[in-house]
Amino acid sequence: MKKMLIFLLIPIIIISCSKDDNNEQQIDVTTDYFPLSVNYSQQVTHKRYRNNNLIEDLGKINRKVLKVETFDEKNTFLISSESQDEELLNIEMYAIEENKIYVYSNIINNMVEYAGSLFGIDLPLNVDDGWILLADFNKKEWKTYEKTIENEALGENNTISGKISINCSHIEDIEVIVLENKTKTKKYKLEYHFEGQVDDDFPVNFKINVYTTFGKNIGIIKSNVDETQIDLKIVGFPIGGIVEEIVSYNLE
Repeated sequence: MKKMLIFLLIPIIIISCSKDDNNEQQIDVTTDYFPLSVNYSQQVTHKRYRNNNLIEDLGKINRKVLKVETFDEKNTFLISSESQDEELLNIEMYAIEENKIYVYSNIINNMVEYAGSLFGIDLPLNVDDGWILLADFNKKEWKTYEKTIENEALGENNTISGKISINCSHIEDIEVIVLENKTKTKKYKLEYHFEGQVDDDFPVNFKINVYTTFGKNIGIIKSNVDETQIDLKIVGFPIGGIVEEIVSYNLE
């Protein structure tokens, strides 16, 4: 009888432990890895590379929370980036929910608009205004955006058609040295993918990979965009090759 009770208890214990493990995985750790507040600020280096060669160094950039407000139905942190001369470079918007971090779509559109400005043309490859799920602490990968464009004007005499998609994934959790301290990190990838054609006879297929690494009790410790060559028949150009790394931060 005792043996029978022991055998009956074993699956109950296993099930109980399994439930405890699942509950532990669901604990919200978002603010541990992205501890934003109205007083949050950090300083980062910003460098741009081509073929692994440094072509631009903006030195140190100051990033800080400008304000917190409700925007597009989410509690939103507006984070500004300024040069050492206090020139405003850009504003990014983030929202934090349980085990999720969202970034607003201008993080992609700024890159697209910058690339077009180099050649004096509008690139119809932007994404619609809205939130992009950048990090989900309970998932390995997910699709966060999809859009089809048809015969959009590209310059004066050409058109472009195809599909834009954004897929995100959790890359790794590792411990690294950040500002002389061993720190737990979570790394995520945002992949912007376009596949289509220009003028129905010129195939176009490229990806822009954006990596974001969060450090526990610090926030974003590194952001980098892989260098990608884009050929749109009438114009070709590299995009990305950007690396930002934290050099200091303040939580209070």
